[in-house]
Amino acid sequence: MSTTPRQERTLSPSRAAPGDGAPDATSRRIEFASLADFAAGIAHEINNPLAIIIEAAGWVEDLLEDEHFSTSTCDEMQRALRQIVTQAGRCRDITHNLLSFANRVPGRVTEVRLDQLIREVVAGFEKRAASRRVSIELHLDEDVPAQRLSPTEIQQVLVNLLGNALDALESTGGRIDVTMRWVQGEALIDVADDGSGIPEAILPRIFDPFFTTKPVGKGTGLGLAICSSVMKNLGGAISAESRAGGGTTFHLRLPERPPGEAEKPLVRASLDEDDDGFGPGAQPPTVVLIADNEEGFAEMVSKRLARRNVVALTASSGEETIAQVHANPGIDVVVLDVKMPDMDGPAVLAEIKRRAPLVEVILLSSHTTVESAIDGMRLGAFDYLVKPCELGLLIAQIEKARARKLKQEAKIMEARLREITMRRP
Repeated sequence: MSTTPRQERTLSPSRAAPGDGAPDATSRRIEFASLADFAAGIAHEINNPLAIIIEAAGWVEDLLEDEHFSTSTCDEMQRALRQIVTQAGRCRDITHNLLSFANRVPGRVTEVRLDQLIREVVAGFEKRAASRRVSIELHLDEDVPAQRLSPTEIQQVLVNLLGNALDALESTGGRIDVTMRWVQGEALIDVADDGSGIPEAILPRIFDPFFTTKPVGKGTGLGLAICSSVMKNLGGAISAESRAGGGTTFHLRLPERPPGEAEKPLVRASLDEDDDGFGPGAQPPTVVLIADNEEGFAEMVSKRLARRNVVALTASSGEETIAQVHANPGIDVVVLDVKMPDMDGPAVLAEIKRRAPLVEVILLSSHTTVESAIDGMRLGAFDYLVKPCELGLLIAQIEKARARKLKQEAKIMEARLREITMRRP
């Protein structure tokens, strides 16, 4: 068996040399589109069971808050459950990386201090670096202004670059320098290592999807391709310079994105106070219908919502969802999976809006595109979330959706009262 590191994969459309039947630009676009669909399909299949794992573990954590066990047993169970959530979260991040490669999941934009973000990312590598005898030195200009961009995407780029640098120094130890400066309205970030460098013949291909020099099982060949895609989506660029035996430096260029109006922080549901039916209050509890073809997911979410003073119903098909909405006029919000077994999500959404226009609908999917999210919003959806999502985020959106429904109901009531008043002699 050959032990030569993988430097090429037949999946990549840029492997053929010129004059050897190399595909033209159109063929390459088609092949890349196929790779994107392939990645998105894998993410869809993995995300559904992951969502159930996360919700099931979260449900058991909820139960452990109330039940009485011996201290040691309870601690062990909670540690194990935290591991389940953490590891499932790592798998979720992998699938989101695949979706990012397929350009399917846009990042949430917010105000970011790049120097703070870099320090946080580097802190996560301290133990790994120490075990490999690698020092990470920071040279950060703290006068670089805050920028408005997606912090998770920039973190993703930095994690990939630092991980690659550590891998390059695994056997020898060495040094990594992370530098940030502000030049003519752009943030410039360099990640440099003093490792063995990248051979000149390979350097032009390092950003190709599925290209890797790492042994089997050590890399997917998507890391730098994702970095390139992320930087392009942010309006920036990534480049690399290297020479054999002379180390490697990756250059990131981010154009100025001054922060505008600060985004409102997410509202987290609380058992102690809530103005819209979450927790004790004067208003009746929120009524939510969880409509998902994965019955295990719907069951776990509904149980966790019920512990937060939310009346949660479930449905596993499009027809059942519509029947539930018809039979329960008190439903405030429907959390609707876009892939139901008998009807697609948009069709169910349209029927809900026809029968109960005030009921808010949050679309939920493990496989989404920007276009499908826009289509859903046009049909009247309140929001479009990627599964698996944090329960806190889902609750926050349910809360906001119900608030909008109550506001619309109040307007209708006010109009009716005004009409009745005007009829009086």
